Amino acid sequence: MVTERDTGSKAGSMRLRFNSYLDEYGTTITLRRDTTTLDSNLRATAIVTTTSTIQADVQWVTKKDLLHLNVGGAEVGDGTMFVKYDADVELEDEFDLNSNRYRITAQVEGELVKGSLVYKGYLFKKNA
Repeated sequence: MVTERDTGSKAGSMRLRFNSYLDEYGTTITLRRDTTTLDSNLRATAIVTTTSTIQADVQWVTKKDLLHLNVGGAEVGDGTMFVKYDADVELEDEFDLNSNRYRITAQVEGELVKGSLVYKGYLFKKNA
């Protein structure tokens, strides 16, 4: 396995700036991930919930976004979040914020510099 090093690269310095931005302006969220164990008949035998805490830049979808951007099936109250390039985030993870529960529904483009990822982006929807 080849290890790619970013020391001294623009991607490395951009990661540091993005991480500093998250430390100062980001929101701490606790991701919840359910893992289901199935038996041979595909019936759920156990569900294990794990949690992890990450820093994220949370941005909310507004009416103006819906008018001027192609945001798919997003509605006002849904949003995007940007996290560190190495954050452990998967589709269908959930988190609570402002007394509402949200589910991560899609990954959007992150920032890629000279082949190195600087941050990752995700769309999330408010659970009904």
